Amino acid sequence: MNIWDEIAYRYESWFETPLGKRADRAERNALLSLLEDFEGRYALEVGIGTGHFGCMLARRFDLVGLDLSAGMLRIARERCGDDLLGLVRGDALRLPFKDGIFDLVYAITVLEFLGDPRKAIGEMFRVTKKGGGVLLGVLNKRSSWAKKKKPGTIYEKAHYFELGELLPLLRSRGRTVWTSAVFFPPKEILSRFSVILEPLGRLLRRDRGALLFFLTIKGR
Repeated sequence: MNIWDEIAYRYESWFETPLGKRADRAERNALLSLLEDFEGRYALEVGIGTGHFGCMLARRFDLVGLDLSAGMLRIARERCGDDLLGLVRGDALRLPFKDGIFDLVYAITVLEFLGDPRKAIGEMFRVTKKGGGVLLGVLNKRSSWAKKKKPGTIYEKAHYFELGELLPLLRSRGRTVWTSAVFFPPKEILSRFSVILEPLGRLLRRDRGALLFFLTIKGR
């Protein structure tokens, strides 16, 4: 059993806390803002985990979810049910799909835990159609949340990214837009002001959100 199998049953619990709910709302809003033009298409989530984002997006796309953890896939199946087109156990570094078959391929907080993130990105582009989209959501090294890594958790050894690490690479593969989310610090009392802090953060400190989102249109 790997660490992801071990934590699968409790992975969603943080999102039920007041702080987690507010962070989740901000992340989902940012994610959906980038996906307005992709509704109803054939999509793949790399690292679907427990289906935290997948259950929502499966109502918008014909969605296939991939994960290496059997425990995570089991919970995703329970949570998302028939909304998903299918679930596949597989490796993000060797996607078990033919070239250019998906309209949209996305991964959210997955690259941080891989030994070769560039290879995973290459695989995502490989299975995406020309003119299709590749979306990445990554933890931001420059956010206040990055300074609060808790020892002994899965985030302790995670690689947090800076904007400049990914933006040039993605722009070399197509037209790329980006945004970020969760500008309030990891304190419940301050998160209560998220309605004010989120738009201010996007306006004044867009590179400091806890989660960076990139959308690249392949080959354009």
